[in-house]
Amino acid sequence: MMIISGSAGANLIEVSTDQNWCSIANDAEPGDILELAPGDHDDSCHLRAAGTQGAPIIIRSADPEDPARLSYYGTGANTIEIRSESEHLILEGLHFPGTAGPHAIRFHDTRDITIRQNHFEKTGGVTMSANFSGKNARRLHILDNTIFDVETTAIYFGCHSGADDCQTTDVRIEGNTIYGLDSPSVGYGIQIKVDSNATIRDNAIFDTKGPGIMVYGSHDPEMTPSVIDGNLVISSRTSGGILVGGGPAIVTNNIVSDGHTYGIHIYEHNAGAPLQGVIVAHNTVFGNQGNAIHASGWSADGENVLVNNAIAPGDHSAIGANPDGLIENNVVCDLDTHCFFEPQGPPLSLTPLPDGPLANAAPAYETDWFPGVDFMGNSRDELNFAGALNVDDEDGDPWFEIGQSRPERTASDNEDDPTDEDDPTDENHQDQDDQDDDQSTDDAETDSPKPGSEDEASGCASTAGASTSPPLLMLFLLALIGALRTRRATAHRSRFIGECSARKRARSSSERRLARYRNTRCEPPPHPIP
Repeated sequence: MMIISGSAGANLIEVSTDQNWCSIANDAEPGDILELAPGDHDDSCHLRAAGTQGAPIIIRSADPEDPARLSYYGTGANTIEIRSESEHLILEGLHFPGTAGPHAIRFHDTRDITIRQNHFEKTGGVTMSANFSGKNARRLHILDNTIFDVETTAIYFGCHSGADDCQTTDVRIEGNTIYGLDSPSVGYGIQIKVDSNATIRDNAIFDTKGPGIMVYGSHDPEMTPSVIDGNLVISSRTSGGILVGGGPAIVTNNIVSDGHTYGIHIYEHNAGAPLQGVIVAHNTVFGNQGNAIHASGWSADGENVLVNNAIAPGDHSAIGANPDGLIENNVVCDLDTHCFFEPQGPPLSLTPLPDGPLANAAPAYETDWFPGVDFMGNSRDELNFAGALNVDDEDGDPWFEIGQSRPERTASDNEDDPTDEDDPTDENHQDQDDQDDDQSTDDAETDSPKPGSEDEASGCASTAGASTSPPLLMLFLLALIGALRTRRATAHRSRFIGECSARKRARSSSERRLARYRNTRCEPPPHPIP
């Protein structure tokens, strides 16, 4: 172990593969940075590291080009358990190559933890979970990670019984790529249980077995609603793309396609909160096998809103179950023509036609929930298009200006990032608790409603073992995911991909799937995607 002193008493600590990184981390002081050497670090860890707001403890790879592998393959523990003592801690740029069954990261009643720019694959259990009975995690920040080939659920926060058991609150899940999920049961991309809340923004989620995203609302009227904004959700093999099992919740600016059942499904789950205060606005929903948006159980006094969506329903109705509430300015499109430049591709373009039915169809609402920007981060001040995209680019490219980051959010759009800390060493160097709600138990994997009913449990049996090969429509979109992951980046995590976007488009579809790992280079990662 080598220690290099930095400013303000902080240390840069270099950790080799023959050292126990966990014990070194637990001895770290606020502001210390642990850099893990390339290679396999095969210890499981009960992490108790505590930084401070201005001096977090950072655990990261020494070489971003050859990231440290946290390669615990045992079955008796999770790879990392972040214990109650931990706070103001950042895990960054690490590679989790797989587990035999337990979770990759599990949170206790901890706070102010950031997991960013890590690569997770082949997790036998849940990739990240916070569902210990009696332990309430808060202010978790899950940013810019890649999660693929997971055997259960990628992100599972909160408990099935809600506040009586556990809560995970004030969570940010942003800029992640999640794909290739399977499960003996449901297989969610992101699941936020009842009485927990999160901002789920700018994620690319595709090829999941169950829902790409599901939230359950809260029984507490004072709790901040979960926000699902600006996500690309494609190809749920047995369920819908986005599910809302209770309110309040705000669902805006999402592009949802190729769901086995509904695109967006709102219903009162038996473990969720009442359907009150559910807002579904400015989404583009197309190519799903069932209704584009299915909203059931809405009462006239629930203050629910369904407005300004662009809907291409295919062979089914645009809005199912005849919900009550404020329902207006939703535009039904024909996939062949009418609304978008090239909705069937290739090349795929969901840019609204300047003179099409989406133009001037979606007036602004003077409310707190109205999205001031669109899916690409463009202001809605002047143009009033229905759907997630508010641009009338004549070239027919909704991903115009690829290679440019999204303008910084205003204070109302995005809170200051608590992880944007100065690196105190930059001048020198650029026991497991109870197992309730585990990944395969009835809490973690039994909550998806059945197609065509109000309690969607496992979809179509004939597709349960389906291949994870993405459908053709999804492949058209994959070449554009790099732009999705950069379009709303704030200044401290802006990335540029313009220099290699042309090369990505020229590759085969399988190579394009690999290319999205790199934001500024085009070579694939060292580990193949099945």
